[in-house]
Amino acid sequence: MKKTSLIQKIGLVLFGIVLFFILLEVGLRTGGYVITAVNEYKNKIALIKRGDYTVLCLGESTTDDEWPVYLAEELNSSDLGITFTVIDKGKNGVQTDFLLSKLDDYLDTYKPDMVITMMGINDESDTLKYESNPSNKTILFLKSFRIYKLSMLIWKHIIYKYKKVQNKEFNESLDLGENTYRYKDNISEKIESEDLLKVEDIQTTLVQEQKEDYLSGQKYIELGQEYQKRKEYKKAEAMYKKSLGVNPRGLFAYLDLGSLYVMTERYEQAEDIFKRGIKLAPGDNKCYRRLGQCYKVQGKFYKAYEMFKESIRLCPEDTYGYILLADCFMDIRQRRYDEAIAVLLKAKEIDPYDERIYLTLARCYYDNQQKYSEAEEILKKAELLLEDKVHNNRGKGIYIYLDLGLVYLRQEKYDQAEHVIKQAIKIDPYNAKGYERLGQCYKGKGRYDEAEKMFRRSIKLSPDEVLFYIHFAKYYIEQRNYQAAVEVLFEAKEIKPYDKSIKSLLEICYQLQSYKKLLENNPTDVKTMSQMIRLHEQACTYKEVERLVFKALEAYSDKYKAEYPIILNILGLYYLKQGKYYEAEQIYKKALEINSRDNVLYSGLATSYYRRDMYKEVEEIYKKAIKMYPEESRFHQALGLCFYYQKKYDLADGCFRKAKELNLSYYNPPTYYNYNSLKKGVQSRGIQLVCVQYPMLNLTPLKRLLEPYSNIIFVDNEKIFKDAVKKASYGEYFSDNFAGGFGHCTVEGNRLLAKNISDVILDEYFGK
Repeated sequence: MKKTSLIQKIGLVLFGIVLFFILLEVGLRTGGYVITAVNEYKNKIALIKRGDYTVLCLGESTTDDEWPVYLAEELNSSDLGITFTVIDKGKNGVQTDFLLSKLDDYLDTYKPDMVITMMGINDESDTLKYESNPSNKTILFLKSFRIYKLSMLIWKHIIYKYKKVQNKEFNESLDLGENTYRYKDNISEKIESEDLLKVEDIQTTLVQEQKEDYLSGQKYIELGQEYQKRKEYKKAEAMYKKSLGVNPRGLFAYLDLGSLYVMTERYEQAEDIFKRGIKLAPGDNKCYRRLGQCYKVQGKFYKAYEMFKESIRLCPEDTYGYILLADCFMDIRQRRYDEAIAVLLKAKEIDPYDERIYLTLARCYYDNQQKYSEAEEILKKAELLLEDKVHNNRGKGIYIYLDLGLVYLRQEKYDQAEHVIKQAIKIDPYNAKGYERLGQCYKGKGRYDEAEKMFRRSIKLSPDEVLFYIHFAKYYIEQRNYQAAVEVLFEAKEIKPYDKSIKSLLEICYQLQSYKKLLENNPTDVKTMSQMIRLHEQACTYKEVERLVFKALEAYSDKYKAEYPIILNILGLYYLKQGKYYEAEQIYKKALEINSRDNVLYSGLATSYYRRDMYKEVEEIYKKAIKMYPEESRFHQALGLCFYYQKKYDLADGCFRKAKELNLSYYNPPTYYNYNSLKKGVQSRGIQLVCVQYPMLNLTPLKRLLEPYSNIIFVDNEKIFKDAVKKASYGEYFSDNFAGGFGHCTVEGNRLLAKNISDVILDEYFGK
């Protein structure tokens, strides 16, 4: 027998190892496929039995409070016998790295059955050719092996066990004992931590002297309301519960207790109490209204609509139910203004003298749509209609003047605002809101001493109204008196200790104080100015934003070149919102001189032209951008959109084809890495992944980005949106064009997007 050489032995060993890994890989893939198929079948059977399904939505501002709520409506109207819960975790202004960093927390917290993503538009736009970085493909190829994933799983398990042992030793070394106190900055947790039923020590003389009145539970309710006014929520809750103990059928105790839970953000308890009230009195619409308001606060709009509609059905003559439904439609997360207007007009037919209807209708126009002339017309008509009530000094009509003053304030028409607000004060000199609005007016006119007096008077007349303190604090912030703002906010905090807006504004003030000192030491420090501008944007104190931006421009330095486009965009957006399109145009032109590649700046400049129907100017800026950066697909997409605006569809299609060609040739490294990492994180837990392409964009580049892929549902939104825009108009489906080729969706756009996503999911996953 021929003796086997050493090289042959090594070859056989290597062949055996390779064969082993091949067989192991085949086994793992086959086993994985079988297990996945079995699990999917079991999940669907369990889903039918369980009757609920959780969907987690991830994205940026195009997702945040946009289409997910409509997706919930679409899915829940599918007659599958399943209740869908759609969780919106979109976040305005973030990039894919942020969404990836939050993924594990979201999956652990919400335990979704499905994850839907529409993301990547905010990532940096420096792209690479797919062919120019073969190492990435090699790495992804190796990582696609099941053996690699098994070894990583074993390694992570070893690390986890090691850390667990280390943490145990660390905790034992601390010897904390059983009585360690863990602080919770949450009023609801503090309330739950105490025995709410021990009321003997808080009953007053009133309780002791009038025991016979407690047979009805009314006195306990009155005492609970008194405690609630004093912000003694634990005692108030105890009284409401005592009332229910005496009179379990007392509906008003349910209403007050549920409202207290909503106030203290204990929404599950509130829902339970209101539902018990509904069961007790199914024909009374009050609990339906309160439950609807509880759902609205949580962003559960679909359920809120049901409650308000049922309230209207039970009591069709009660206009307040219509107002609540309209207010729900008007929410910034819904923006269903046409439906809100239709509901309010129906309410007006029932009671044409209900002042609240006109106030809500006007707010529908001015608050989020910035349609000030329409709002002004509504309020002036209401003023004439309610003239008798105003002159009879019944207090009716005063809010017509106050809201009309607010409409003028929003347009910086301070003389007209002052006139109507003073009319309101003349009708009711003890109405605190009149003085607060007059303070805003004086601040706008630069009459600061008078403004401060008005703010103080409003607080004196209504010391429990936190919003007045916040507006007063913002007055001081614009005066750069941050310490005074802090003192005012501390007063507000005593009234509402856990109010998030107060806490946020306090943090902003502390940071502004620090930056102010830095700026005093170095008045030309653009970096510090940039940080202050960002903080003022958060505080909505735009007068300071404007002042600091121009101060930063005066102190221009190449050292901080990257900061200028950011701060100029903040001011540009403010000007666009105010309708100051020429000013916005100048700001964006200045920003593009500094950074000629930033798509966001081009979008802002284009918007300033679009709002004035200056399409030729939009064409020119994007043609110029394409000449400088021919490989940038977003500029081609944006030029195509401009042609779409003008109904030049052949030219538009040519631009879109070029954008698609570039997107197939180039990729964005951060998006590439983060999207694939998210894919891995979701699929490793056996969760169905749905990847949605943005409206108007071609789906193929997204598919290429995620190669190799399996068990992913893709949603194409190109044709459906292009067809819709052709039939109607771009403005029907998009409120802006921030991304160049598309923008944030209107209500109709979000509905179309949600319906398309729902249709694909129901068809490809549920087989409906």
